[in-house]
Amino acid sequence: MNPLDNPIWSALTTRHKDLSEGDDLARRYLPSYTTLAGMESETEAAFQSLAKITAKNQRLGLCSQTDTSIPSTFICSAKFAVSQWFAINLRTAKPTQWKC
Repeated sequence: MNPLDNPIWSALTTRHKDLSEGDDLARRYLPSYTTLAGMESETEAAFQSLAKITAKNQRLGLCSQTDTSIPSTFICSAKFAVSQWFAINLRTAKPTQWKC
């Protein structure tokens, strides 16, 4: 799997692991950083694991490649599509090209 297929999970299980809490099924950033959370896959067990590290009425932000069915443990307050972009060729702009 490409890390960009599940970017939050990839970050929470690698470079940002020290900024998170959870287990091998679900992790979330510490609440003092952000509301973002991730799961290896969207299974019932992963949602149960996520519930264990989420306080009542605490907000979470999840990214999914599919229209995920949210278990009744959670309430979905907003759902929207996000486009993921990445650069194939990076170029450094000359200082005169920057406009403020």
